[in-house]
Amino acid sequence: MIVTSRITGKVYDSDKVLYINFQPQWSFYFSQGCESEFLDLIYDSGKNHKYPICMVFKRSARMKELYEMWQAQRPQQESSHE
Repeated sequence: MIVTSRITGKVYDSDKVLYINFQPQWSFYFSQGCESEFLDLIYDSGKNHKYPICMVFKRSARMKELYEMWQAQRPQQESSHE
């Protein structure tokens, strides 16, 4: 389904994007400069009470790279909080 974001005004196919509602993950992506991949912000507390804000990103090589970076650094972050 083609969607036009009420937040950004960007148009995207809702079946061909990434939906990320885990705040530490999308915060990491923004800290790495993913602004050009950002499409939309969705708020829905009905589906996920713990993480009601969902960021929508393009499916792209850059987001795949960021995901791999996220996975590589994630165990270090988790072990530092124990």
